[in-house]
Amino acid sequence: MESLVSVIIPIYNVADYMDAAIHSVCSQDYKNLEIILVDDGSEDGAGGKCDAWLGRDPRIRVIHKENGGLSSARNAGLDAAGGKYIYFLDGDDTIEEKLISTAVGYMEQGEDVVFFRYFLISSDGTKIPARYEAGRYTLDTDEKRARFLTDYILAGRLDWAAWDKLYRRELIEKYNLRFADNNIIFAEDLCFCLCYCTHAVNILSVDEFLYNYIQRPHSIMAEQSARLNAGRMNELAKQFWFFVNRYTDCNAVKERFPLIYFMIMDNVLTRARNTMTVSSFEFRKRVYADVRDRAFMRLWTGRFLKMKKELYTIYPESTAALKISFAAFLYDGNYILFRLRNKRALFFEKQKSKRKK
Repeated sequence: MESLVSVIIPIYNVADYMDAAIHSVCSQDYKNLEIILVDDGSEDGAGGKCDAWLGRDPRIRVIHKENGGLSSARNAGLDAAGGKYIYFLDGDDTIEEKLISTAVGYMEQGEDVVFFRYFLISSDGTKIPARYEAGRYTLDTDEKRARFLTDYILAGRLDWAAWDKLYRRELIEKYNLRFADNNIIFAEDLCFCLCYCTHAVNILSVDEFLYNYIQRPHSIMAEQSARLNAGRMNELAKQFWFFVNRYTDCNAVKERFPLIYFMIMDNVLTRARNTMTVSSFEFRKRVYADVRDRAFMRLWTGRFLKMKKELYTIYPESTAALKISFAAFLYDGNYILFRLRNKRALFFEKQKSKRKK
């Protein structure tokens, strides 16, 4: 008999998109599903549309709740889920007909999580493939898991979104995993992914395109990406630090945390620096103004600078040098050294160009 899969779909003000999302789940070639629609206090009629779906497919359940954000909605779905496997779908996206059957097929072979590819769908319908690495990873030691977090998840070789993976509910419940409050942290998917992979052993990433990410100009992610979010990313790192400190089998992750911290922060700071047309001094000022727990930021930035050579094993020389340069400037504010370090990074880039010729 097919294992039960819980599909959790948070619904918030996506009345114009949700029918396509729900239909794509109901049309799966894998039938043993419980489909949990979580109406997170929608104000556009989406809650009523959820109820209308109850009569169309007996596998659908509806939860109505006060608005609490995406994390709160997903957590409500997790609390109600009874499946062996968990899948999260955003209410304004769609999935391919074979997503569940494909992912379950791999999970039944012993994987703890299956990553898959997705298409970015633009407003004109153009499909852009988001390509990440495919491979199987056996993380049977704490050291391997620690390096997987930095070298694959945080380095961007694998994606950390919640919706391009199938999870084991047993693992989620064993470690009491839930999504952190969106009002406190940014990128709750990343935090969940880091926590889950800290305790996963068998990880599979397949080169199959099974998800359609519909790009909308007024989506939650589009609106949040326009903000600096340094403070909320700092809080994400704190949440992950508190999580790994609960367990005795996370020593390598704790030892590698200065690098993990830097890469978490770099994820949002690099994006912000590329979009803000302000001086380096002004940008540094804005970061410090945005971060509430500056002591935590300075502690781990300082510790990262003592193990910065690790970054050269993850990124090309010039990229690593530029990232280290900015981290040092963020820490000490020394603009002269900042310029000198950037010149060093530029030298690496010129040398690389010469070698290519």
